[in-house]
Amino acid sequence: MRRSPCVVAGSRPRSLRIRRPTRLSRARASWGTMRRPSRSSRRWRTSSHSLKRRSPCVVAGSRPRPRWLPPPTKLSRRPRSSPMAADSPRVRVGTAAWSDHQDFYPKGLKPGDRIAYYAQQFSVVEVNSSYYHIMPERNYRLWVEKTPDDFIFNVKAYGVLTGHKRDQEATPEIFDAFRASYLPLREAGKLGAVLFQFPPWFDDSETNRERIAWCAEQMADDPILVEFRHRSWLTPPRQESTLDFLRALRLSYVTVDAPQVGAGTAPLVPAVTNASLAYLRMHGRNTGTWYKRVETTGERFNYLYNQDEIDELAAVAQQLTQQAREVHVIFNNNMQNYAVVNARMMVDALGLGDSWHPGPRQGSLGI
Repeated sequence: MRRSPCVVAGSRPRSLRIRRPTRLSRARASWGTMRRPSRSSRRWRTSSHSLKRRSPCVVAGSRPRPRWLPPPTKLSRRPRSSPMAADSPRVRVGTAAWSDHQDFYPKGLKPGDRIAYYAQQFSVVEVNSSYYHIMPERNYRLWVEKTPDDFIFNVKAYGVLTGHKRDQEATPEIFDAFRASYLPLREAGKLGAVLFQFPPWFDDSETNRERIAWCAEQMADDPILVEFRHRSWLTPPRQESTLDFLRALRLSYVTVDAPQVGAGTAPLVPAVTNASLAYLRMHGRNTGTWYKRVETTGERFNYLYNQDEIDELAAVAQQLTQQAREVHVIFNNNMQNYAVVNARMMVDALGLGDSWHPGPRQGSLGI
């Protein structure tokens, strides 16, 4: 008999008790019969593999810092009768996190009001702070109140659950507390999916496939995104097996564009494993800072995509729309205001400006 888990605030809603036992059985057909960890064990130990890093190549030259990005003159939600909202797959463009974009928010805007301003510019965002700790439910409730009805949040999974925090063990209680925290998003219909970004040392193995299946079971019916960092998952001999494995679990694979530095970086492999949602996530291409000790997290993502690169990635996004009903395109190159600059460029490249950003732009991107 399962113990009653601890929840961050208040009692756990009954809906959180629903589990999906069929996910694991479907997955086994794609990767053989494996012994899964029992929930009664109530924990999962993180692999102790260490990543052997190659000396990264420093990107030559530097890019000019973009100037301030002016807001659209008026926000207009996509009409229900528009082609994008009807027969075509919907494409949402946004950034990973929203609080630290430089030269983006009007001067004097309170930090608590930034999400409201951001939601006037883009239709989706990743909650990044949820990776570092389980957020209070009230935070999500405030974000729900300050964003349009059709705005979407994707929540990054708590680092303990993905194995990043090796000094802590993932337990069903932690999963339940994490899921309870973003309940306001689920209730408001603003939850897109939960992003499980696994660490660079998380390679393709029987144990780690069991780990993913176990995580999926703990998450019940919440949509799940899976991002791999270790390239063993996507090398030609194992690539199809990996994608079939995710399809069997009904998990959405994250197509990644990232610096290519050793075995701990996944190649760009466009694919869809769940027709309800495809995901394209950009980290920049700065090999000189990707796995380097830096003073701030933003320095790792010190890369501004140029127009040719944006056009190439827009073609990838369009490729994903051939198999998915909705595609999210997220920029995680959060240095200065690079992410919002590139997100605006992507909106234009995909021809989404008239549907989410009507009216003339005041000024230029300054690239």
